[in-house]
Amino acid sequence: MSPIAWMLPGLLVPLCAYWAVAAWRERRRRREVERASMHRSQFLADLGHEVRTPITGVMGMSELLLDGPLDPCQRRRAEAIRQAGDHLLRLLDDALDIARLEAGRLPLDPRPFEVRALVAGVCALQAPLARRRGLRFVESVEDGVPERVLGDALRIRQVLFNLLGNAIKFTERGEVGLRVYAHAATPGMLCLAVHDTGPGLRRVQCARVFERYEQGDGARTAARHGGSGLGLAISTELAAAMGGRIRVRSAPGRGTRFTVELPLPPA
Repeated sequence: MSPIAWMLPGLLVPLCAYWAVAAWRERRRRREVERASMHRSQFLADLGHEVRTPITGVMGMSELLLDGPLDPCQRRRAEAIRQAGDHLLRLLDDALDIARLEAGRLPLDPRPFEVRALVAGVCALQAPLARRRGLRFVESVEDGVPERVLGDALRIRQVLFNLLGNAIKFTERGEVGLRVYAHAATPGMLCLAVHDTGPGLRRVQCARVFERYEQGDGARTAARHGGSGLGLAISTELAAAMGGRIRVRSAPGRGTRFTVELPLPPA
């Protein structure tokens, strides 16, 4: 027997031992990561519950103040309290959604729902916000869209609120809108397109706009418009969880269009 044949078992044994130890360490690392993620999600859920209660109380008191007789200065202060509380609740909800998505604990609840009723409900809440900023608000549900489809209406509503809220926030003049239509090439696929006439995005911004904590021009955008930079990240992860995706089309000075493509078969 050649010397190489004699040496081969001696080499294979330590290599197999090394592979087994490495595999065991990798499994242990994954378990520790999963355990840490679960603990973090539980901590955020508990914290969210504890924080939501006093914030809701503050917002309730501010609403009562705004319903009463106030001079202009007092009204501005009460309105500032209400807006701050509302912003805190949105940040809290974003953080909880991210934690649930990471832990795989954001369940979907697909049920039959009426497309036009969902769109009307979303637009009824967003259109006044747009008009208050002097913007036109347009909505359309095109022919070919089924009356009822199967999907998670709550999560679809959440995605549309995020997209329309951003469109209204970043658009200073012109219009924002929502258009719903059937995908031309894929049966059962619906497209929900949110457009605006805002400043638009550069190509590099389009490439990273769905990343967590990313906002247009970074810190400058956050300082001017607020927000956590999580809305689009949550929206694209929700769309992916529902089997769809979100595409963006934009150019500086030409507005932005976000198109949500979701498999929503007729119900």
